[in-house]
Amino acid sequence: MRIEVDELPPPAAWDGRVAALRGTLFQSHAWAAYRCHDGRARALHFSWFDDRSDEPVAVALGIEHPAPGRMEASLGTRLTFDGPPAALTPGRDFAGSLERWCAGSRSVVELNLGSFDARTRWSDRPLASPLDRIEFHLLPREEDEAFRHMRKGARWSIKKARKAGVEVEPRQDASALGAFAELYRSTLDRLERTKGVPAQPLAGDRFAAALEVLVKRGNGRLYLATLAGQPVAGCFFGLFDDGAFYLFNGSTDKALAVGATPLALHQAARDLAGAGISRINLGGVGAGAADPGSTEHGLYSFKLGLGATPVPCLGGRVKVKPLRAGLVAAAARLQRRARAVLS
Repeated sequence: MRIEVDELPPPAAWDGRVAALRGTLFQSHAWAAYRCHDGRARALHFSWFDDRSDEPVAVALGIEHPAPGRMEASLGTRLTFDGPPAALTPGRDFAGSLERWCAGSRSVVELNLGSFDARTRWSDRPLASPLDRIEFHLLPREEDEAFRHMRKGARWSIKKARKAGVEVEPRQDASALGAFAELYRSTLDRLERTKGVPAQPLAGDRFAAALEVLVKRGNGRLYLATLAGQPVAGCFFGLFDDGAFYLFNGSTDKALAVGATPLALHQAARDLAGAGISRINLGGVGAGAADPGSTEHGLYSFKLGLGATPVPCLGGRVKVKPLRAGLVAAAARLQRRARAVLS
């Protein structure tokens, strides 16, 4: 297979190819715009061709960070694919072809092979530095059937939230996105406080602006839960073709007490199904999350309790130029520490 790379293909033509190859949000033009909205990264659109065909047999979206030309890119860049290529035919070694392409690149020192909403495999051979995950697929169902597939705790939380007066509605205005950014920050702080998960500094305005990129293109939808008119929880989905992927959630302590998040997800699933979505992905956790000792076990149990099916996913990481990759990683750590101090 040969690879062709395009930085700025026509959006409609690119998304048409992605849809024809049963691709997802993570290969779409909207995702490229979202990931590169602030100019810190560059989107590269990869197409694979067989010798006997002028039409691509697979396409994928790579995000190069930092963007070439930025000062911090002088040591080298990382190329990240959030999900595997869109392809109709399995059994191809996409990972190997990308490793060879990166080896010939002057800038790329590390290749990250993500596994978000995977419909194809990166390769049939073992991946270097494999990263196992679990994602949760939720079938759209009528309310009675959905409740039958839930665990008792999830049903109880939804009923409790309704009784408390929690209301959920889809929102796309800037003020709602700003409110959601604060809810997301609250969740990050709570995870650091209760689970010891380090909270990365969050610039709320930048985060809301990034989500607005998806919303304005019709590829993002926020469901905001309010109690007595005040936002208490929210869930944000990325959309493409017939699929929806649960990207972010945010909630207050009050939301946890009244069950606002399960209600928001339940009503979001019903609304998305009504809009023609047939594949709902509630996102993932690490492969070890089923272990009660894992910091992600609560999230694992929560998504399982909503009636979702756990699906194994596999990605990997390749240090194409190991020495320079180590220098880039060290520089990134220093940058994160500096941002944490300044925040």
